[in-house]
Amino acid sequence: MQSWIDVTWANNEVWRFGALAICVLAALVCGRLIRRALLGTAARHAAQPVWAATLTAGARVSVFILFLLGLNLGLSFLRLGDAAAELVRTSYGVLITLSLAWLAWQFVNVTEAWLRRLGAGDRRADQILAPLVRNSLRLILVLLTLLQIATQLSGKPPSSLIAGLGVGGLALALAAQETIKNLFGSIVILTDKPFELGDVIRVDGHEGPVEKIGMRSTRLRTADGFLVTLPNGELANKTIVNIGKRGSIRRVLNLSLPDGTPPAQMQRALDIVREILRDHEGQRPDLPPRVHFADITSTALTLQAIYWFHPASDYWAYMAHAEKVNLAILQKFSATNIALVAPTAINVINASRPA
Repeated sequence: MQSWIDVTWANNEVWRFGALAICVLAALVCGRLIRRALLGTAARHAAQPVWAATLTAGARVSVFILFLLGLNLGLSFLRLGDAAAELVRTSYGVLITLSLAWLAWQFVNVTEAWLRRLGAGDRRADQILAPLVRNSLRLILVLLTLLQIATQLSGKPPSSLIAGLGVGGLALALAAQETIKNLFGSIVILTDKPFELGDVIRVDGHEGPVEKIGMRSTRLRTADGFLVTLPNGELANKTIVNIGKRGSIRRVLNLSLPDGTPPAQMQRALDIVREILRDHEGQRPDLPPRVHFADITSTALTLQAIYWFHPASDYWAYMAHAEKVNLAILQKFSATNIALVAPTAINVINASRPA
């Protein structure tokens, strides 16, 4: 009686298919064990991001690579005809290409972690440089993988495939011109450094702190709470006012006194304002306050006071100080019977409200 192991199917005994299944199953089990071991090691080395990223990348591709090795070993047990052998050889070559591409894709994360480590403390490295390099490498990897698979399936050399894609490549380039423009805009922002994450900027009538700098666009939050997205390709050609880089907030007070105010009382008003602003909170040594009798008109005498508040980033501290100055002026003017009349103006230069 014929043994079950001698039963044939497609010119192969059953035991050959059993050997194929055993090889694949054993490879999958080994891959899972290696994956678990690598992930555990990566978790223990979380303080070393580059090494942890390397181990994680290896863990993510280990199962697929071990599967291909087991599949290759198992296929060696089968007896295949010329047509079947060619099909298996081509399919296996495509799988090998995909596995190598998947491995390279994962190791792009290692490059990103390395760049972030080099740029530790530099927010530009986190926001622009690392994503730019990561996405560029992945785009190149996808193109090369597709070219290699097309070469394997068609049997034609890469040069002929590239030549055949000339018209299609032109159409693709035209369709992606905005994306390419934004990509180069990101590079300009990275190298020129007109602003950084967290800086308050003003561009095209929009003003607020920068929340995100991406490859395609930059986002800022306005004082009204709106999120404004600006394409980097256009932003690189705009006039950008970086309010976050100002050294101080300049405040100009124009106080109008009645036109009949005696000179002695005007002098007293000047002395009061000078005394209030002398060595004031937030004063920079190189920018002392300036108080002058600035103008005479038919309706009023103008006292102008200019002072600077530092640091400019602390807007609410500036507002609290401005309130103290205003109250002190009103109290002392009232105590000495100095009146204020219209027009009285207060101008604040480069003092924008944060979101």
